[in-house]
Amino acid sequence: MERLLRLLVLGTRWVLAPIYLGMFGSLFVVAAKFIQEFVTIAPRVLDLPVADTILFVLSLVDLALVANLILMVLAGGMGYFLPDNSDIPRPSWFGNAEPGSIKLRLMAAIVAISAIEVLKAFLHLEDFTDRVLTWTVGILLAFVASAILLALSDRLEGKGEAAGR
Repeated sequence: MERLLRLLVLGTRWVLAPIYLGMFGSLFVVAAKFIQEFVTIAPRVLDLPVADTILFVLSLVDLALVANLILMVLAGGMGYFLPDNSDIPRPSWFGNAEPGSIKLRLMAAIVAISAIEVLKAFLHLEDFTDRVLTWTVGILLAFVASAILLALSDRLEGKGEAAGR
């Protein structure tokens, strides 16, 4: 009975397979949007005002950060599907990140993406109401506070584990 239960629990990891395949596909979607943005705007970049050029570059950085987020999650989940003794080649770092580390990296990327969005809004103040700008900054601050609290709790958890040894 115990063996059956272990096999059942181990087999449930395959429920995640469609999710990871979808995330893999979303990397291609982000890459396609990156290429579309670049091909559409790059030829006209010399005719754009400086603020619009900055927005163009920030949009590309945004897409690169989102792609990195997806890759981090995929790399973190790799261990579920490829055991360490697998014959399938993979980089040494792939799938070896600890969940706490991945969460901190994700939060840092989310903070960076939201900061870019705030900067975009402030480069075109005339397009936004004060209320929208206030909410934009408030959301950024909420992400920053969440990242700080997550890092603090991760650090405290690490110290607690070290003291327990």
